[in-house]
Amino acid sequence: MFDFASYHRAATLADAINLLADNPQAQIACRWL
Repeated sequence: MFDFASYHRAATLADAINLLADNPQAQIACRWL
């Protein structure tokens, strides 16, 4: 079953990392953590 809570938390974490890492490849990698 799709765990929306976990996905949302991971997406939020990825967005936070994206703000710190201004690297397109890192941003893409973080999206799929």
